[in-house]
Amino acid sequence: MARSIYPTILCSTLVLAAMICLRPGTAGDLLNLVNVVRGQSPDSNPYNGGFPPGSLPPSGGRYPLPSAVPGPMTQPTLVGRPASWPGGNPGGPPSTQASFQASPGGPAVESLPSAQVIAVVGPEAILASDLMGRYKAYVEAQASGAPASVLAQQREELIASLKNMVEAKLLYVDAIKTIPADAQKDIEQQINASFDETQVKDLMERTKTKTTAELDAKLHEYGTSLERRRRAFFELQLGRLWLQQQTKKEGDDDIQFTAMWDYYQKHIHDYDYTAKARWEELMVRFDRFATKAEAYPALCEMGNQVLHGAPFGEVAKARSQGPTADQGGLRDWTTKGSLRSDVLDRALFGLPVGAMSQILEDEFGYHIIRVVERKEAGRTSFPDAQPAIKKKLKEEKAKAEADEYLAKLRSRTPVSTIFDTPAGSALAENPSTVKLGRPGGN
Repeated sequence: MARSIYPTILCSTLVLAAMICLRPGTAGDLLNLVNVVRGQSPDSNPYNGGFPPGSLPPSGGRYPLPSAVPGPMTQPTLVGRPASWPGGNPGGPPSTQASFQASPGGPAVESLPSAQVIAVVGPEAILASDLMGRYKAYVEAQASGAPASVLAQQREELIASLKNMVEAKLLYVDAIKTIPADAQKDIEQQINASFDETQVKDLMERTKTKTTAELDAKLHEYGTSLERRRRAFFELQLGRLWLQQQTKKEGDDDIQFTAMWDYYQKHIHDYDYTAKARWEELMVRFDRFATKAEAYPALCEMGNQVLHGAPFGEVAKARSQGPTADQGGLRDWTTKGSLRSDVLDRALFGLPVGAMSQILEDEFGYHIIRVVERKEAGRTSFPDAQPAIKKKLKEEKAKAEADEYLAKLRSRTPVSTIFDTPAGSALAENPSTVKLGRPGGN
């Protein structure tokens, strides 16, 4: 069986290598190992607060220049993991112990030499150096007196990184039990080639180094090395390929129509959408004029230019003071009710498409808008929603299968970590949430 699985694994490795080469960096952040397993919002606008009631009468054909300040015009929307893992191994082996010293007025600081074993997964060990990037960031934040909320987030990320590394080790240990040594060598060569072609370059850019020797020296500052990063990359990718192989079943790509329909019906309101519009704007700001009496005719002149044939975008670029003037005054899709300005919102969804509004006033200035395109409120039909539903259900199914397989591995593979000890719990707000599974654990 092992021999029959090998060609599939190697083929998958070649595909993975091609993907990595096409998209550098997507295979994983090597200073922070990623999880093993694993759909427009309107533009923000500068208006803040309420606005005086606006109006939307039919355009008179031009924007009149008043002799006095005009008053307000009147009217005729790997891959999160569980918060805790079952089981635990309270008294991990002596090699997983670490010392902690309390900082005056702050949380305890972990003292971990780079070669310190912080987790044991079957016959494999995870060292402090494997977490030095994340750990170093935590220690530096702690030393600089960062707020407790920041430190709590750092601890959570540190613990999450270790969980991900443990899962990667579980899969790697399981894979090497079955894949023949010569096959492992072939697969490793393919994965290492991808590492050297993409990940080394990415690491050099991030560490601002120019040679592999400089990179290796820089990685030593984290207590690790280029060779150890290459090995970690291989184990992670092999584990991913192995997980895909072990959870792949006949018909996995088939999601039943009834399942998709049931999902659509259950989440029917998620497919409702509000009206939205794309629009153009000419604007003058009150804070750029001595009085409103000076601001008003400036906007009138712009509006009249457009009415007499000048392109809206050119006028906006040349004279508008709105937030998107440099883009010809064009505003992207805006959903009904998303603007803080009631007067602009009513104009957007009351004007005929292509018609210019009257002069609208708010606390920031005067506006003339024109709706370029509008889509009324409605609901995405099931046929249109079906592809996305199918994708989501496939992802959920894959995750459930991966979780089930990993749970089996945790139940039969001895695992212990530094967080299983009283000292190690100093990094965790709730030590019980970070215990890793041991054989037969609940």
